[in-house]
Amino acid sequence: AIATDGRLIAVSCVDQRVLGEKSRIVSPSPKVFLFKAGPAGWSGLGFLQRDVAKDPKFFGASLAMTSGRIVIGCPKAIQPAPKQPLVEGGDSVVCVWSEASGSWALEAELLPPPGVPSIGFGQAVAASERHIVVRSNYVTGPGADVFVYRKGDAGWEYDGALALTPDAAKGAAFGASFAIGDDFIVLGDPSAEVTKGKGVVAVFIRSERGWVEAARLVPTVKTMSARWGVSIKVDGRRVLVAHPASERDGIAPGGSILFTLPPVREMKVPSPASSATSAADVPLGVK
Repeated sequence: AIATDGRLIAVSCVDQRVLGEKSRIVSPSPKVFLFKAGPAGWSGLGFLQRDVAKDPKFFGASLAMTSGRIVIGCPKAIQPAPKQPLVEGGDSVVCVWSEASGSWALEAELLPPPGVPSIGFGQAVAASERHIVVRSNYVTGPGADVFVYRKGDAGWEYDGALALTPDAAKGAAFGASFAIGDDFIVLGDPSAEVTKGKGVVAVFIRSERGWVEAARLVPTVKTMSARWGVSIKVDGRRVLVAHPASERDGIAPGGSILFTLPPVREMKVPSPASSATSAADVPLGVK
């Protein structure tokens, strides 16, 4: 995994050597290396590492960065290749490191909420100054959950899970992509079952009821079923959603659609009994 805050670059090294189709070896002490650009080019600043005694086999499976902070996913296991055995490490955790005076220190370790499958907690992460989003893959079966953590006065606190409104059935690829914008979270589920096929890109905002789906981004061109929401990028209030090409479906070339969302204060929070509004119902500018 690779992440940057515009000043530094973090690169993880989750060492995984495949020895034939039925065996593999993982490193007991993977690392996340830091690099900084200087007059002579990029140079290494060192690395971050979790205590080897905690058996962090998949430390660095995912990365996210904000200014002065690195978020590192360390799931207990990741999906093995076909015919390979499941390899497990220690506990599933997301490590938050922060920088002060040029030195990095462990700020917090985020744990999955109790009562949910957590073997793949930390498979993917996203971060802003105030929020961290974590995907937790089921690994041993299809499906995933997506959790939100918020920076409060007492540190990082669990802030709820993301869930689609009832008109869309969550699929096995729930949270295949997600990103944090200006006080909103965009999540893709290319496997979600909807009226016109598969694929959902949902916009979540925080309300008195927690994180709720407030809008759904609908493609303005023909897209491949089960691929809408496979890749998302966010910059401020702009959301870029990829739609791959498909010779079978007559979609060529592929491309991306850029949505511009209104400020969060202008988004409508649906009532508990209603469904999320579509892009046609919300003043979303489409370029």
